[in-house]
Amino acid sequence: MLNKLLKSFKHKIIKNAVMVISGNVFAQFLNIIFTPVLIRIFTPDEYGLYSVYVSILGVLSIGTFRYELALPIEKDDKKAFNILILSLGLITIYSVFLCLLFLIFGKPLFALFQFEEVTEISLLIPIGIFFSGIYAILNRWAYRNGEYQKISRTLMRQGLFSNLSKILAGLLNFGVIGLIIGHIIGTSAGIITLAKSIIEKRRDLVKQVELKLIIWSLRRYKDFPLFNMPSALLISSGSSMPVMFLTAYYGSHISGYFALAYTIVKLPMNIIGNALGDVLLAESGRIGKNEPHRLMQLSNQIFRKLLFLGMIPLLILVCFGPDLFAFVFGSDWRTSGEFSRIIALMIFCMLVFSPFGKLLIVLEKQKLSFLLDVIRTLMVAGVFLIAFLFELDSFIAISLYSLVMSIYFFMMFLMSYILIRK
Repeated sequence: MLNKLLKSFKHKIIKNAVMVISGNVFAQFLNIIFTPVLIRIFTPDEYGLYSVYVSILGVLSIGTFRYELALPIEKDDKKAFNILILSLGLITIYSVFLCLLFLIFGKPLFALFQFEEVTEISLLIPIGIFFSGIYAILNRWAYRNGEYQKISRTLMRQGLFSNLSKILAGLLNFGVIGLIIGHIIGTSAGIITLAKSIIEKRRDLVKQVELKLIIWSLRRYKDFPLFNMPSALLISSGSSMPVMFLTAYYGSHISGYFALAYTIVKLPMNIIGNALGDVLLAESGRIGKNEPHRLMQLSNQIFRKLLFLGMIPLLILVCFGPDLFAFVFGSDWRTSGEFSRIIALMIFCMLVFSPFGKLLIVLEKQKLSFLLDVIRTLMVAGVFLIAFLFELDSFIAISLYSLVMSIYFFMMFLMSYILIRK
């Protein structure tokens, strides 16, 4: 009886994962096709400034206070919908606040961090945060309801609209503004589809929005803003720190080379790791933390697949990275190929280990997750502090960063695995 149950469970997980991955594959396939075109339209400096924008966006994208993560694990639909309304209200208030902040204090604030160039694009930051936040909320609701096909379609549209709008803006000589507008259009694609699904299928829940339930949601899932949000902030800060440091210390052209390398090398992670991680989170929420044997079965199955899949891009990049980048993007971007060889190990560890960090959410171990993220941020900050104090070459600084991140991802996986076993 148990074997039949596990077999059925495996089939469902694989089917859902493949459906989401197919959308991601299409979107990333478009990125592969269009990136060589974009690289020839935009300069390394423009790409570097765009990467700074994306990095700032990642750091400040905490407007929902992470309450949307409670959507897949809340059992009651009425309560879950009130969490959705709470999240939408928070992201709106937060985006308006950032607009006012940048209007009044934007110029001296960015000058403080030696990012004067960002001042002219600062008002696009809260706009990008607002639309990406709305999509993230609706996306979690779709995962809750098992609407994997719709999620897949929105991922396809995001890849298509983002690349086409960037190319059009580049041909019109919009410069870095064109890249940013394309990013906003891309992250916005799918919002209408996911919102329409709620209106058509669950209109009854709109009448069940209650202030007392919204307040209940604030209290019941307070660990998300208290621990998960700081964790997310630390994660995004750690991810954004390399681009910001490289821009401030080595120049936007170096950060542009690094940003391209990181974007291309991370494609396997975007295609497979994120999709499997989100499906793992959604399905684990249904399993609950009271059935650890099923979580262990699922974790082992996914780990073996990721380990095998991750070896292929790792070997290709280590052996042929510089030549591949020079051939695809032009000889001017060979430096990105050198960087790709350096960060290949880090991306391999990210692909194989990071999806299991989401199990800490299901197990409600936000405090442990926060502690791990503090350690990560300190490790990354330490790397670039050493690079600054000893005036290290950019290649050495990126090598140290790749090494400490690889250690961190393995440590996070080990913690998750031990918790499930216990």
